Amino acid sequence: MQLFGQSFSESLIGRIRDAIVDAAVISRSTLSRQLCDWLTWHSPTGRPREVGARKALLELERLGRITLPPALHTPPQQRQDSPPVHWQVPTIAGSLESLGKVEWVSVEGKALSELWCQMVATYHPLGHGPLCGAQRRYLINAPSGWLGALAFSAPAWHLAARDDWIGWCAHARRANLERIVANSRFLLLPTVQVPNLGSHVLAMAAHRVVEDWPQHYGYTPVLLETFVDKIDPALG
Repeated sequence: MQLFGQSFSESLIGRIRDAIVDAAVISRSTLSRQLCDWLTWHSPTGRPREVGARKALLELERLGRITLPPALHTPPQQRQDSPPVHWQVPTIAGSLESLGKVEWVSVEGKALSELWCQMVATYHPLGHGPLCGAQRRYLINAPSGWLGALAFSAPAWHLAARDDWIGWCAHARRANLERIVANSRFLLLPTVQVPNLGSHVLAMAAHRVVEDWPQHYGYTPVLLETFVDKIDPALG
């Protein structure tokens, strides 16, 4: 069985079951780290890929192959005890030049994380997550206020159009997939009407991600991917 690029044999699944049963108390975090050790599932910096391991364990449970211990903490996206962040939605119209300096703000800390989640949950059709694997989130700012939000995360494991365009084999894809980064969220607030702002922001994004990714994950991405909806010609 293949999950998130890793092979889960019957013996490995049995080993996971034994770890859950044998330990009087084992957290899901401890189990995911143990799984990373068994699979030598680590980033280039040597850190265990715990996010992928946790998702794999959840998928095994969904398939009825294991029964995970109870979660000790509620995931942040399911918590209801945080008050909403109050921020003003700007109404901006004009040229890109009149907008002033456009800046990227890396989402660090609770306040900015809540702002990002609230903005994307309110205005993006996919909501705020959860995102997959390695990820970085950003807010877009200008002197007149917040303009929008972006996120980058792990790429799709299989994507025929992309894989055919690259021309790599299955082995090459497994070895190099982490060097692709997905632009998983791209939001400009609907009250911001500035021609060419989207392409300007995406051009900045390509440079920023290449700078930030090695600092956090130890490798430099070489390709960005994203998804767009096709427009039905009959709808104009």
